[in-house]
Amino acid sequence: MDLCGHATLAAAYCLKSILTYSNEKIIFKTLSGDLTVLVKNDLYYLDLPSRMPILSELPELIKKSLNIQPLEVHKSRDYLLVASRETPSTSLKRKIEKLKSQYGIFAPERNPWVTVRDMVKDLPNPRSRKNTLKDHTFRGGAKSYPGHTGSYIDEPSNTNLAFKYRLPRYPFYPTL
Repeated sequence: MDLCGHATLAAAYCLKSILTYSNEKIIFKTLSGDLTVLVKNDLYYLDLPSRMPILSELPELIKKSLNIQPLEVHKSRDYLLVASRETPSTSLKRKIEKLKSQYGIFAPERNPWVTVRDMVKDLPNPRSRKNTLKDHTFRGGAKSYPGHTGSYIDEPSNTNLAFKYRLPRYPFYPTL
């Protein structure tokens, strides 16, 4: 690795906050050249190097590994491939739909979460004779205690969300 931006920023932070370096401009000598970190109002700005790519040939090994051939190839440290703007094929669309339905790996199309109210709105009253659900029974006297409280009725329900979208069952709020 010829440079690591996170480590550079961490080093700048240590210089300023622990070693009380007074200059607002810190210049690091790296294998990629000089990296400058500017500190203003406790914000750190890292000026990353720019490598201008040049028109190039794609190595045969990479060319054989691709299912499309790029229109152009540019290289700096890495390769940049320019492809046509074709629309996804019908078979690709079918594969995406299969992945969506089978694994739930894409964001839900409507709400980014499900509330407790959403999940229980169609459940029958557990004391009703119309209740035919095997494990839907009334248990009076339920209490909350530290570390074990119910979900608020109109807040995202972590367990129900995990169940509906086949996600791991641990507390989280998705950013979709």
